[in-house]
Amino acid sequence: MKNATRVLSVLAICAIALTGFTWNVNVANAGPGKRGAAAAAPIRPEAYRIAVVNRKTAFDEYKKQQLQWADLQKELDAKQKKADLQSDSINAAQKKFAEDKSLTQEQKEAMALKIQEDMLDYQTSFKKLQNEIDMS
Repeated sequence: MKNATRVLSVLAICAIALTGFTWNVNVANAGPGKRGAAAAAPIRPEAYRIAVVNRKTAFDEYKKQQLQWADLQKELDAKQKKADLQSDSINAAQKKFAEDKSLTQEQKEAMALKIQEDMLDYQTSFKKLQNEIDMS
């Protein structure tokens, strides 16, 4: 059974090679006065080339991609800076709230409410920033 499979494989390869060879001969023999598909579109072996492209290297070295990446990084840094400032102001307000003993009950409630609102704004902006980063 193995020998039969091998013989059939060899015959198939020979048939493909012979068919391809005769087709190339027909194309080569089709001159300028000949009609048909072979004469309309002659195929020359030198017209086709096989190449291997390292896609990662090509994209990494592409200048436009590098410029776009730098612009995205600047935009991300600006948004991160804004988020950091928001976080720092919340931490400062929490520290002041914890340390200042001279506040009245109403002032403490107002300050706690303000801290809570700022924290919700910060969390919302942080999630939005995270989604933008994930989508990029």
